[in-house]
Amino acid sequence: LNWDKPRGFVATFTKGDISIQGMVTSRKKGVPTGAFGVVFNDPSARTTDERLFVESRYSHALESDKNIMVRGYYDAYRYAGSYPYDNGLQYDATHNRWLGGELQFRWDIGADNRFTVGAEYRHNYVADYRLWNNDQTFYDQNFPFSVSSLYLQNELQVSENVSLTLGMRGDKTSGYSATATPRGAIVYNPVHAATLKLLYGEAFRAPNIYEVRYEDPTSRAKGNPGLKPERIRTLEMVWEHRITDELFGTVSAYNYRVTDLIDQTIDPSDTMFVFENISNAETRGIEFELGARTHLGLHGFVSYSFQDAEDGVSKQRLTNSPAHVAKLGLAYQASRHTSSSLL
Repeated sequence: LNWDKPRGFVATFTKGDISIQGMVTSRKKGVPTGAFGVVFNDPSARTTDERLFVESRYSHALESDKNIMVRGYYDAYRYAGSYPYDNGLQYDATHNRWLGGELQFRWDIGADNRFTVGAEYRHNYVADYRLWNNDQTFYDQNFPFSVSSLYLQNELQVSENVSLTLGMRGDKTSGYSATATPRGAIVYNPVHAATLKLLYGEAFRAPNIYEVRYEDPTSRAKGNPGLKPERIRTLEMVWEHRITDELFGTVSAYNYRVTDLIDQTIDPSDTMFVFENISNAETRGIEFELGARTHLGLHGFVSYSFQDAEDGVSKQRLTNSPAHVAKLGLAYQASRHTSSSLL
């Protein structure tokens, strides 16, 4: 009963400065594992994910050192689930449709300096969630919203073997204060075959509709319009080294800190279930990877990571974050146009 039926279609058309891309995907999945407290090994437990995406892009060089890019897109996503409980089937579904556009200007100020600035606007005119069974509808609401963004970035070649990249992005989501997220990178090439990178970044995730708005007195759940976005700060140092023409090694040490994590808890004032910003988390780790690319068409890599992820309040190890991760990948290029891989 653990079946999976994915399918999809992607097409791209390009002519001159104009490109159009479209995508349709669908994934239907059986879920016999008893997730969310449903009946174990029941064939009616299943989910469906569907996506439709169309984008039109225009990129044009105004001069040899200046370029403008304009794009517009339509996106749609649908999810539906069927959940068998002891008292019968329960269903939920969400529909999301949005339109957006982006304008970007890139200017090569000098041979060693590239400046990029842009703006994006996205309007989610359908963002609904519905929960029901064969007898009644428990929840059916639509909460449209919009996101406005402005970003800029400067890439500077400080010297022959040192480059500096600095960027800043600002986002304004409906119902929330504007959020600024900086990013930066220093890249140093001490020798021809090696690179040292120091990377810093910040990002955020705004609360979703289910976390903010969902209410159901029967299951004692209520919404929380006062939720704040989750935020993450990342710091990473990477050493890349080409050992031979066919062998490449990487060592990466990193530290991630997440604040204002959203989780469901119980409000002691009324014993209702509610999502709140109740936790922080921090991860420290190191990763080693060795990759090979032979002239016979065989490519491969092996990697190992050790990390320590802990709750920022209790200082306990996070149960859903493994301390040891090993990966192996192999790919063989049978001809110029086909290849097969195993991960």
